[in-house]
Amino acid sequence: MNGTVMLEAVGFVDESLIAEADCEPVKRRKRSIGWVAAAACVCILAGVLLIPRVFGGPGNGQQAGQSEGSAAADYFKNCVAPDGSGVSSDMATMIAPFADTRSFDDQREALEAEGVIPDMPEHPLFSAQGEYMEDGSLYAARLSWHRRGSMDDYSDLTVIAAPQPVREASDVVVVDENGLPLSDAVTVTVRDGISVEAALEPGGGKYLTWERDGVWTRVAGSWNDSYEDVVALLDWFWDHPIDLSRFGMYRGSVITWIGADELPPEAAACVPDLEALGYLLTDGNGALEDGSFLWFEGAYAAGLAPGQVLYGYEGPEIRRIWWRVDARPDAYELAEAEYELSELTEETVRSAFEASQHITFRWNGYCVRLYLGSDTPDGEAWRILSAIRS
Repeated sequence: MNGTVMLEAVGFVDESLIAEADCEPVKRRKRSIGWVAAAACVCILAGVLLIPRVFGGPGNGQQAGQSEGSAAADYFKNCVAPDGSGVSSDMATMIAPFADTRSFDDQREALEAEGVIPDMPEHPLFSAQGEYMEDGSLYAARLSWHRRGSMDDYSDLTVIAAPQPVREASDVVVVDENGLPLSDAVTVTVRDGISVEAALEPGGGKYLTWERDGVWTRVAGSWNDSYEDVVALLDWFWDHPIDLSRFGMYRGSVITWIGADELPPEAAACVPDLEALGYLLTDGNGALEDGSFLWFEGAYAAGLAPGQVLYGYEGPEIRRIWWRVDARPDAYELAEAEYELSELTEETVRSAFEASQHITFRWNGYCVRLYLGSDTPDGEAWRILSAIRS
């Protein structure tokens, strides 16, 4: 999903899934606009120094072990995951100094056919982005494969390739007052004469980095991806090094962010007048790809007092809904969009909300989703949809 409004919605996440995961959810942070001079800065917090690591560059962690030709788990045998204590939240605002981006999301089939990326049908979601310096040169290419569903099915695999070391906001090494790592032991495996550094992140993330022929590469997996998953990705890109020229700026699509009042007419026709039904738009944004509509996501609330500003959960008197329109829905959205808007019945809508907090349908060639907040009665969905159809 491209937007963030619904992901941050109160009551959006199934409580049972959180309990099953038995871990705190990781909150996404917005990128800051400029590069904080991370290489020159050292933050002090409770007597602990925080130094950002350089992916692909000299590691700040101790190289706790070296081995030649290891099995998957052996790549990580000496790694210790930082527990996150003493890490300043401000560190997460540091970003790399690229000036522009291009999207390659719609080029998955072409990249697979060209042998640039592996065929991974078990990961139906794919995203790819090129990041560029002010002169148009490539800073980094980021490729990600995702799988959703149950907690057991969850997967996020990522590859980053760059012509120079890349700074990542998550690459933070906790050190003591003497500058020595407290809990960031890494394992270095020598493979074909090249050092591959493995490390773990708070929350169970894992990654491998190496440099060969002037290209720095990282493969990473989520808390639910196994060592074997990550090493399988390493093996593939070891045999198929990324040609960075494939991600030249001119080969990607330009993504333009737009507000709710900037929607093209054909897309605006699929965003109903919810104000007439008692809902006010509290946040709305969307995107164009090379000038064509891509998606829109709007958050709405009913029961607001005049001038009231929403900060989070405001109580059951505030009813919330989210409306999303996609011109290029993902595999999960397509599978759920069984009906056209005109085919929806009160029974099909009720059944959808018994299974989840949303319903997905087709309208004028777009995929549309309606989400209800946890305190919004399910019957409200049919009231809205039936009013739109009439």
